[in-house]
Amino acid sequence: MPENDRVKRSRVSCVALLVTVALAMIGCATMTPSHKVEPDWCLVTASAPYRPVEKPGMQRREAQNDAEQLARRELLNRVGALRLPSGQTVNDVIARDTRLRAEVLQLVRTAEVYDWRVNPQHECVQVWVRLDLNRVRALFQPTEQPPSR
Repeated sequence: MPENDRVKRSRVSCVALLVTVALAMIGCATMTPSHKVEPDWCLVTASAPYRPVEKPGMQRREAQNDAEQLARRELLNRVGALRLPSGQTVNDVIARDTRLRAEVLQLVRTAEVYDWRVNPQHECVQVWVRLDLNRVRALFQPTEQPPSR
C-alpha cells in the first residue's frame, strides 16, 4: 500500500513538473512578469474634396493633405476630451502646462496615417489616422521625484 501512494505522488509531481516546463516554454509561467499593454487605438476618419490648385495633377494630393489635416484636428479633439485619473480632461491640463501641450501636439502631429482611399466618382479622398491613447496617458502619469536633501 505505501508503494502505491509513492507511485501516485511521483506521477502527480511528474505531471506538475511537465506542465510547469511546458508553460515556461510557451512563456506563460516565467519568473519575470510581462506587463505588455495592448494598444488602445483612437481611429478617426475625414474626407476632403478635390479643389482647384495651381499645379495640374496635384488635386488628389492636396485633397489628401486637407483630409489628413481635418482628421488630425478631430484626433486632437478626441484626445483633448480624454478623462485623466484626476478627473480633469487632457484639455484642462494642457491649458496650464505648455510642455505637456507641446508633447500632446507632437503626438497628434506624428500620429500614423493608417489608410487612405481615393473616390474618383465623388472626387474626394478619405484618410484614416490613428493614435494609441496609452501614449497620451503615459504623458500624464505621475513621475517619481528624487528625494530632496
